[in-house]
Order: sequence, then C-alpha cells, then structure tokens
Amino acid sequence: MGYQQTIDAVTRYFLSQGSNAADAAAQAVAWVGQTLQKQVNLLAYIDVFWSLAIIGALMIPVALPVRPIDLSAPAKGH
Repeated sequence: MGYQQTIDAVTRYFLSQGSNAADAAAQAVAWVGQTLQKQVNLLAYIDVFWSLAIIGALMIPVALPVRPIDLSAPAKGH
C-alpha cells in the first residue's frame, strides 16, 4: 500500500469519525508521520542492538589471549 493510498484511507477514517475534510487530511498526515517515526525509532534501536552484539562478539577473541593477573605476587613498579 503506497503512501498516498494510506493517506486517503486514514483521511476517510477520520472523516467517518466526524472530522471535516481539512482536519481529516491534516490528522491523516500527522498520524502517518507519527507511525513512520515509531517505525524509524524501532529500526534504529535494532541497528544499535546488532552493532553492540557484533562488538561484543568481537571482544571475546580479543580477550582470550590476555594473561590472568597474579594478585598474590608483589607489586611491580618504580
């Protein structure tokens, strides 16, 4: 369903709920914009989740060769 078809369908819905033609058209555009913004926010959240998952997965092989620290050994330094 295309953008214009969606606007037309939502405009008809708002007309059936008692809005006049100008208000129904404005409400339809606002509703579609709000719905689109919610979808964009969800997709952005999913992208961030996947990015962090990949970074976390890459950290595991990087951390494996790190030697454990012997806390009972005397301190080294100056």
